[in-house]
Amino acid sequence: MKKKSPNNKTSLNNLMLLVQGHSAFQLLWAGVQLKVFDLLNEKPNRLSFRSIAENIGLEKIPCKILLDGLLTLKLITRNKKTGALNNVKQLEKYLISKSPVNWIGVLGWQKHIVYPGVIDFVDSLKKNKNIGLRQFPGKGKTLYERLIFQPALEKIFQDGMQSLSDSSNYFLIKQLQLKQFKHLLDFGGGNGTNAISIAKKNPHLKITVFDMKSICERAKTNINKNNLSRRIDTLNGNMFTTKLPKSIDCVLYSHIVTIWSPEKNIQLFKHIYNSLPTGGQIYVFSTLSNDNGIGPITSVVGSVYFQAVATGEAMIYTKKEVADFLKKGGFQRVKIIKLPLDHTLCIGIKK
Repeated sequence: MKKKSPNNKTSLNNLMLLVQGHSAFQLLWAGVQLKVFDLLNEKPNRLSFRSIAENIGLEKIPCKILLDGLLTLKLITRNKKTGALNNVKQLEKYLISKSPVNWIGVLGWQKHIVYPGVIDFVDSLKKNKNIGLRQFPGKGKTLYERLIFQPALEKIFQDGMQSLSDSSNYFLIKQLQLKQFKHLLDFGGGNGTNAISIAKKNPHLKITVFDMKSICERAKTNINKNNLSRRIDTLNGNMFTTKLPKSIDCVLYSHIVTIWSPEKNIQLFKHIYNSLPTGGQIYVFSTLSNDNGIGPITSVVGSVYFQAVATGEAMIYTKKEVADFLKKGGFQRVKIIKLPLDHTLCIGIKK
């Protein structure tokens, strides 16, 4: 039986998308910022090219550049009979502002933080250091330390992390079995998004958000807005040195493992292990790679940011690697649960 030859046109198109990926992102970003996706969601099957141009205030050629681009990227579709434009249904919830799981915050993080920093990716590889950090003035060797000095960018980053959490937390919350626990520590808990979601699902649980001081202030605001200040408190400090509350019996380690080197993750897991009672658990939640290191796309492209910008010492690890970190950190039993959106939940149990 003859092997099918590769489709040369498809391969070339894929290459061209990589070559001009920065421009493809700008088309997507413009569609979000100019409310094209919101407009099509509000008026499905009703808007033509001309009516969209009028609604978003663009002249003919700029609007054609934008809409032809979104059509070619298959982010919107056009009815062949009527010419009406529509969102692609499978993607719509990620691109419209009223959706609770939209990725608009993630796109802002990419636009203002990831794109400026990864321009130094080659030098970052050569020097094994986050050279892209030069784009963000301030003190500290990591992006997270420097964002303290740029409140506007820090908000963009936290909004991006909230957007990421909002879209993936649905699957996380379903997997967290917390009835047996009394006090959860959200380690590096950011602006409180995770803690708030968990508290609403587990009314018996006390939760502490642990992060840097400026981030904890943001978390307090969100906690108060949700009337959960009696059940959720904050603790600011250093991940590696601050003593953790004696009362905790479980820990959430969400989107943290990809920040640190293997050695630092193991150090942090030992720190957490020593703070937990027998039977305590750690929940490591993150995008992770396949064990052969190939794919999914999210993981291989995501690692560029961690090398060039975030800390310069980490990547999106494989499931097997994270399980190994947990075992070296002291957790004798590890369970791995594969979740949608390229996420994985690794559970470490202290016997």
